[in-house]
Amino acid sequence: MYSFFLCAILLSLTSAAQEDEGAQNPVVQVTIKPDDVWASFGEYSIEVGLCLDNRNYAVGGLQVDVCEEIDGNPNNCLSCIGCAVTERTVIFDCFVNELSDGCCRVMLISKHPSGIVNRGLCSIVKIDYDPSEECPLSKCIMLVPSNIKISDQNGYPLIAAGLTGSVCNFGCGDLYPPETFPGASDCGNSIVDIFDILREVDFAIGKRVADGCQASRVDVPTGTPPNCIAPDGVINIFDIMVIIDMALHRQDCCSYYYMGIIY
Repeated sequence: MYSFFLCAILLSLTSAAQEDEGAQNPVVQVTIKPDDVWASFGEYSIEVGLCLDNRNYAVGGLQVDVCEEIDGNPNNCLSCIGCAVTERTVIFDCFVNELSDGCCRVMLISKHPSGIVNRGLCSIVKIDYDPSEECPLSKCIMLVPSNIKISDQNGYPLIAAGLTGSVCNFGCGDLYPPETFPGASDCGNSIVDIFDILREVDFAIGKRVADGCQASRVDVPTGTPPNCIAPDGVINIFDIMVIIDMALHRQDCCSYYYMGIIY
């Protein structure tokens, strides 16, 4: 009899300890992360996607503040000016607002009472940012989700965690359009496409001479990730191949060398 009561007490204490541990370390049910993007801080806005990992739960709505940090310190050189839904969220409306602390509040609300984000992974919202002149060159701005509130399909809160994304201003391979006047730093449009490839070819064959803003972007890391070689001061077919990879959204050495990203 004594041993029976002792076992009961031990089981009760073990259960209470497990419940207390579960309360202190809740299991994350969904995560949200801004994309890692590189951009040219010129006259064009920057688009950053929000990736939602809700493979185990349908989502009924969300709110998140995306805050900026540079070298671990709060920063506010990006201003959110708009947003757009994606294929995963076509029956939702998105809203953004720049808060007084510099964070961007993002809200996703369904147009229909029964609207949900089905179980899945990644892009749910595209945020448009307007970079200011205070955004530093050759730096990464870390985008840190905070104050995350995500509901399930019945309106109850899910346990959510945020993962850090980044906007890096290296301008690698972003050559077109050229700067507005000699010496300006506003070349590029944060998109690498056929126009940048053609401009790179012109520089490689000597048809044009890269100067000003373009001179700092035309010589790119070459190779295939993770085996990337630093810019070598020579513009040739290897640089062109990297620009082509970027335009096709294949893995490329610009993204890997500067940001550690392999698509």
